[in-house]
Amino acid sequence: MTKLWWLVILMVILTACVPHSDPWLFTGSVESDEVDVSPEVSGIIEVVYVKDGDRVKTGDKLMQLNTEDYELKLALLHNAKAMAELSYSDLEDGNSQSQIRSARANVKNIDTQIVGSETELAYLQNDLGDIQALYDAGASSLNDLDQAQRLLDRELSKIAGLKRQREAYAAQLDLVLEGATNEAIESAYLLVEQKQLEIKDLERTISKSTLYSPVTGYVQNVNYHLGEWISLGSKTTTIIDTSQLWIIIYVPEKQLNKVSLGDQVTFTDGFLEGRKVSGEVAYISSEAEFTPKNIESKENKQEMVFEVKIAVTDPSETIKPGMFLDIHLAGE
Repeated sequence: MTKLWWLVILMVILTACVPHSDPWLFTGSVESDEVDVSPEVSGIIEVVYVKDGDRVKTGDKLMQLNTEDYELKLALLHNAKAMAELSYSDLEDGNSQSQIRSARANVKNIDTQIVGSETELAYLQNDLGDIQALYDAGASSLNDLDQAQRLLDRELSKIAGLKRQREAYAAQLDLVLEGATNEAIESAYLLVEQKQLEIKDLERTISKSTLYSPVTGYVQNVNYHLGEWISLGSKTTTIIDTSQLWIIIYVPEKQLNKVSLGDQVTFTDGFLEGRKVSGEVAYISSEAEFTPKNIESKENKQEMVFEVKIAVTDPSETIKPGMFLDIHLAGE
């Protein structure tokens, strides 16, 4: 190696060892919040709209869950509401033999549905037992077991709903046979209102089957994929929030009296190509601490410093999380 190269290397080493000559010049890394997006309902992922690294804005779609089961329940509720409205209307108008026949038919029809669902339940229970045995033997997947359990749970829920409807229809039949009273009419009206509230609640649940980005930023991770089952609270997507960026620096105790909240600062770095990006002091710690080990040197390791948080303002979005910037505090 020539003497010239040795001289260049020596100059680089000496330059790196020289501390900042400007006591108001600090260096820090840009940080931001990470937001985990979780669903408020469970379901199977039907569509994934984003991938790792995508740019998203507040309100952009991230995922869509399958709503087939909810739509079926909604249709049943609309039917139940329509029947409740007819019963209420009949009670107001008085009873007839046709109304009695209709009320009896409703009870008979719901009894038939309950018998059918109980038969299906027995089959699903047997099927779940078989799959559990296969899973324990390593011959079936956890997804198969979960799917069998979901089908069983859905049928149990369906039977419970049918039995509630059966009770309502039986009560309506009794009222028709006995003749309508003011209390019966009020009860029928309240049943209509109840069905309307149940419909509204289910429509609200269906609306939550679409997951939206709550912030503007970048998708860091998509943790679930098409066809997978996600449960309530699962962390489906992680987004880096770029709407609020900041840098943490540590100001020596002797300089702190010249730093105030709201002070304007400027950032400089080679990639900015001479363009000034501003920010302001957003937080000053009220407690001193020793210089953090990741930034201390032999000269300042016993020096007391205060954590200062600098909010970054960059409309052009040139500055991104993870970048290192030189920060100049106008404290002189």
